[in-house]
Amino acid sequence: MRRILVRVMFPCLLLALASATSAQQLRIESKGQAAEGAEQDAKLAVALSETLGLPKNGKAQVVLFRTPKSPGDDISLSGDGKPLGELPAGHYLPVSSTAGTHVFGTDTTALTLNVDAGKTYFVQVARDRTGRPHLLRSTATSFQRVVK
Repeated sequence: MRRILVRVMFPCLLLALASATSAQQLRIESKGQAAEGAEQDAKLAVALSETLGLPKNGKAQVVLFRTPKSPGDDISLSGDGKPLGELPAGHYLPVSSTAGTHVFGTDTTALTLNVDAGKTYFVQVARDRTGRPHLLRSTATSFQRVVK
């Protein structure tokens, strides 16, 4: 009976140890890939500063954009309750903001962003299936695909 238990338990123990080791390796690789993606976005944001310009001293820049294939009419945008303008499909609107928390919105939705001076943030303006506009946090990479 002991012999059977040893034969069954030993492979199970080895399998459990192997699973724990591979799970740790997966987490490390995922963190590495996430860090690389964030670094790449940061470098791209700096490169895009030629297109957008740099944020003014002591200010942040928030770039609201729509893809060329975005359906529907122009979307009215506001920042901290003040109108920013209309955004047609395939266009973008850079907004200079002080550091801190700001609320950007449309007629039906709002997005709160906490921004730091000297940085550029990207927000995609899109419509859902019912046609209502939404604001989605985005990346420099997504913005670059739109401006090409």
